[in-house]
Amino acid sequence: MVYRRITLIMIGLVASFFTLCNAHNKKNNEDDVKNMNECMQKEHVAKTEQHVYKEVLDNGLTVLISPSQIVPKVSMQIWYNVGSIDEKLHEKGIAHLIEHMIFKGTKGKGSLNLSEVDMDSITYTISAGCNAFTGYDYTGYLFNVPKHNYMQVLPIMADCMQNAAFDDQLLNSELKAVIQELKMYRDHPTASLNEELMSSIFGGHPYHNSIIGYKDVLWDLHGEDLRTFYKQHYAPNNATLVIVGDVDVSDVMKEVKKYFGAIPKREIAKRDVCSYTPDIVSKQVTLYRDIQQSIAMECFVVPGARTGSDDYFDVLSWVLARGRGSRLHSILVDEKQLVTAVNVGYDDLFEHGLFCVLFEPKSEKNIPEIRKIISQEIDDIVNNGFKPGELERAIKNAKIRMYDTFEDLEQQAYAIGKYYLATGDPEYIFNYLEEPTETIGKKALALLQ
Repeated sequence: MVYRRITLIMIGLVASFFTLCNAHNKKNNEDDVKNMNECMQKEHVAKTEQHVYKEVLDNGLTVLISPSQIVPKVSMQIWYNVGSIDEKLHEKGIAHLIEHMIFKGTKGKGSLNLSEVDMDSITYTISAGCNAFTGYDYTGYLFNVPKHNYMQVLPIMADCMQNAAFDDQLLNSELKAVIQELKMYRDHPTASLNEELMSSIFGGHPYHNSIIGYKDVLWDLHGEDLRTFYKQHYAPNNATLVIVGDVDVSDVMKEVKKYFGAIPKREIAKRDVCSYTPDIVSKQVTLYRDIQQSIAMECFVVPGARTGSDDYFDVLSWVLARGRGSRLHSILVDEKQLVTAVNVGYDDLFEHGLFCVLFEPKSEKNIPEIRKIISQEIDDIVNNGFKPGELERAIKNAKIRMYDTFEDLEQQAYAIGKYYLATGDPEYIFNYLEEPTETIGKKALALLQ
């Protein structure tokens, strides 16, 4: 069984921004891949002590609470199982636009009838910070607040779940901000490359489209369009509330039930079945940008976050190209001096992931040699396994990075929420690489086989 769906994206520069894209896929047995992913997901969790309290309310709202006394603060995040993957052709960008509009006011029967000014004023008064994020697979809203004020955030989050106003006048002004964000994104060379990369790889799959959307579609959206999409997806039975910080579980649940318990569940729009069919094909994408440093990305389409294999990809990234002790840094930067920098980027999409080696070649004429070295090192790992001490170093560094997450309440809440939506396991990050070194090595190698 072979699972090496490879997509190569390269950027070079003489006096412009240059990209080459070559996609190569080896034949693989889909049943074997599916079985491998299921086994990895089941075997991954090494149950120890419980770090996250989970309760599902009668209306379907999932509540995840992880008490942490690091600092007297609380991070509260509500995750909706909806993202740009759920948009229809005439809605591209609507999930992200709703993210911008959700805190612009509420109205309706039983609503707090908050204006945008009210929300800003309350947030300032309770010394809180708020933000939001949209991905292909999810949308989330967060508040970071001192522990003695966290309960004041709950009624606002509950109100936004069912009573967002989506006023057309405010929408018109916010559309300008979103269009500017789209422009800034496209003016960023690496971001532009990533968008072209996704578009090239995932043709026919919703990952093909931009999360921010497209200007012509965005200008045609109105408040009623946002309300329709909102009613189809924003409901307690499609949401997960994550609370991390200096809290008492029983006190939190009492308040959560008070504000969220009466919100009725709704029928959620069914997500279309999305298929991605790899093929043995070569592609080329060329981008021209006025930048001074060449950039290259060699990317592999790999199993998505739903398989619970992100920690093993984390290990592989440290072995291959992350840190000064990695193989490619030693060869390409120190020994042969072909690149000024090399690293790994991993887009942990739920359905399919992208494992990318990023490098900055000193000269474009050396790109073929750099590509050859990358392929050789990957093949060496596949055929000969890890070098002495290599796996141990990678696991250590991956764990240290995760420990840093535990020291930041917002990052911890984000990781809990993302991996719960992806895998259904609220304890995923607390069991991160908590397996024998030999087992981790075998599972990491299986992802390259």
